[in-house]
Amino acid sequence: MAQNKFENKKILVVEDDLDSRQLLNIYFSSTKATVINARTANEAVSICKENSDIDLVLMDIKLPGDSGIYATKEIHKFNRNVPIIAQTASVLRHEISSYQKYGLTDFIAKPYSKKDILNIASKHINR
Repeated sequence: MAQNKFENKKILVVEDDLDSRQLLNIYFSSTKATVINARTANEAVSICKENSDIDLVLMDIKLPGDSGIYATKEIHKFNRNVPIIAQTASVLRHEISSYQKYGLTDFIAKPYSKKDILNIASKHINR
């Protein structure tokens, strides 16, 4: 993957766990993407309303308060085109099919490697 593959791209990381958020910021630091962070579903929705040019959302499903599913539904009310990737430890078959039903573009199972997260981001951000 080229170092500048995500240059001029904006990625929203929605993650309540500080260590996970920091790790994702480290993973994307070499890509030249602009990374914006949110800790809650409501914060993610507000950020997306204020930044219509977000190219990709990495959405934790289990957030304090409202879930990542709630945030996805709300974001898609005003931005149907932004790809939203579920980051979750819940990867049972029925859960995966529900992610698509709720408008999530794809999912990645936690824990994941830098290579895995950059590959899935590349798949959707450069489509």
